[in-house]
Amino acid sequence: STSGRNAVVIDMALAARGRGIRVIGITALAYAREVTSRHPSGHKLPDLCEIVIDNGAPYGDAAVEIPGFPQKTGPLSTLTGVAIVNAIVAETVARLVAAKVVPPVFMSANVDGGDAHNATQLAANAHRIHYMN
Repeated sequence: STSGRNAVVIDMALAARGRGIRVIGITALAYAREVTSRHPSGHKLPDLCEIVIDNGAPYGDAAVEIPGFPQKTGPLSTLTGVAIVNAIVAETVARLVAAKVVPPVFMSANVDGGDAHNATQLAANAHRIHYMN
């Protein structure tokens, strides 16, 4: 949640905390500081996270000013969110490999052998994928 203010994300964070789950959030700290919460508790996402990853988006999550247009456009949070999540995935894979664990990672289906590799991964992990059971 870039603004960190919306009720659904606050409800999710509260529910996770209530179950003893660590909450890690990706949000824009500068943005969250400028807005009020939309949740009855008054909390915002950064208040409920053990780890906060700042996506760096500005207030309003837009970066491009268009002359003659009253508001900025060009949201940044989608791009920074994707980059952050993919960096976390790459680091997780690197750490697992360093620990001699082979992570179940899909290959692009657009490379030779990709479909077969992915089918093997799905079969080996079907017990962990709820919609396959």
